[in-house]
Amino acid sequence: PGWLASRIVSVPGRCTQMALIEADRRALDLAVANLAGDHGVQITAHHVDATEPWPVRHLDAIVTNPPFHRHGAHDVGLTEAFLARAVNALIPGGRMFAVAQRTVPLARMMGDKLVRVEEIAAGGGFRVLRGTRPQG
Repeated sequence: PGWLASRIVSVPGRCTQMALIEADRRALDLAVANLAGDHGVQITAHHVDATEPWPVRHLDAIVTNPPFHRHGAHDVGLTEAFLARAVNALIPGGRMFAVAQRTVPLARMMGDKLVRVEEIAAGGGFRVLRGTRPQG
């Protein structure tokens, strides 16, 4: 979560609170260390497996590089479980921004749970998708 989070907090006023959620304890600890400093954002860190319920709710937005691999193999079930947890954590009308390799069927998986899924950026074999949680 570190690189994406650092891009968000680098713009003053972009967000006031951030919850980092990561299954890899080492990656989470490094992200927290990299985000240390006075940037005006309250940051909490949560070590959670992608398939477990999230300790945070009522999020306005989620920025993610969703998990696609477990033990070195592509695992669509892991990605689906993560997306279900993420959507449940969003407020109605909340947005999810997700980056993934073009070969991953992320648009379809997001479209099963979100509305107005669209590609908003692409390059280097990756793409960024944006989707919105339904209002109702």
